[in-house]
Amino acid sequence: AQLFALKFNLSPDSIKTLSALLHEIERHKGHLSTGIFSTKYLFDVMRLNDSNEIAYEIANQREYPGWGHMLERNATTLWETWALPETGASRNHPMFGSIDEWFYRSLLGINNNGVAFDKIIIKPQPAGDLKFAKGSYNSVRGLIESNWIKMDNYFNQLVTIPPNTKAEIWVPYTQGDKVWEKQNIPVARYEKGYAVFQTGSGNYSFMAEKP
Repeated sequence: AQLFALKFNLSPDSIKTLSALLHEIERHKGHLSTGIFSTKYLFDVMRLNDSNEIAYEIANQREYPGWGHMLERNATTLWETWALPETGASRNHPMFGSIDEWFYRSLLGINNNGVAFDKIIIKPQPAGDLKFAKGSYNSVRGLIESNWIKMDNYFNQLVTIPPNTKAEIWVPYTQGDKVWEKQNIPVARYEKGYAVFQTGSGNYSFMAEKP
């Protein structure tokens, strides 16, 4: 119930609703307790509320139920149910395949911000012990690429924006970091732990470096 209310802005008190949702996640110790639709919305809500660490914990859960549990059982495709496929369920089924979207929209940070990607947001949300992510999305406007590397003393983000589009690039940083772009594009603003750049099409390299 909390997920639908938060996803579709139905709650009169979104802060209270989010708190209730996070309490439920904690109560289930990072295990999924959602169905096919709410599982998709769970990762949307975590992304929109800058809670990707929690999303990562759920996605990386190795116990039943979860994708990691399937991997522990030597699955090479998604099963129809969390339980063992010996029950008669399909071993190759799109059920709960919405996890794929999380890799693109949260880890890589590739999101539409206009009509058919004429405006693009690149806002990666690194999580857990991940040191890098690399991927692309072939949009109707052209190829969008987002690659990042996270080290102890710097964060490097490489981005490709297709022709005839505009983009906002969000680069994670911590207070005191030197943030810059290789072609000297200025920072447009700082917001919630990100340095935000505005660009057109092209290839860009961003760096947040500790002094």
